[in-house]
Amino acid sequence: MAAACLNRAGLRWMLVGSVAAFLYGHERSTHDIDVVFDPKGVNPSVVAAAFAPDYMLDPLMLEDTLKTGYMANALPLRGGPKIDLSPLRDEPFEQTAFARREERDWHEQTIPVISPADLVIAKLRWAKDSWSERQLGDVRAIMATGRVDEHNDDFNRWIDRLSLRDLLDASREAGYEA
Repeated sequence: MAAACLNRAGLRWMLVGSVAAFLYGHERSTHDIDVVFDPKGVNPSVVAAAFAPDYMLDPLMLEDTLKTGYMANALPLRGGPKIDLSPLRDEPFEQTAFARREERDWHEQTIPVISPADLVIAKLRWAKDSWSERQLGDVRAIMATGRVDEHNDDFNRWIDRLSLRDLLDASREAGYEA
């Protein structure tokens, strides 16, 4: 249902966060669906209308999101998780991750999903300031699936460029486990 609303709105988007991790083999509970979308050319009223009647998305909140870069929320009206909509930032890693998102089949629908390696990097970034055990646990579980080549040059360039080596090393030392 969320993917249908996003597509109906005409957004260019990708699934990130714990639901993306679920698609790569890591199951954990979550209360929302995290989405990054390209804000270029977005009409808040059109997008809000595309989410109805399943979700309530305030066009004024979305307009504010486009101005500030902060997240907007689409709230479910018939049950289910809320959708957190974050505009794509104009910064190198996020632009790169968005450009190489992958398509996955989910309940007879194709959805764009952040790549496993980029998801690990994104989760390490989220954990960088807080050392969030939840994010680091996600990293260990995703790495345990074998979907990320820890020796890949591009992966390591981003880890070093974003100063994430200590967090990745700590995750490895704790042990990759599903």
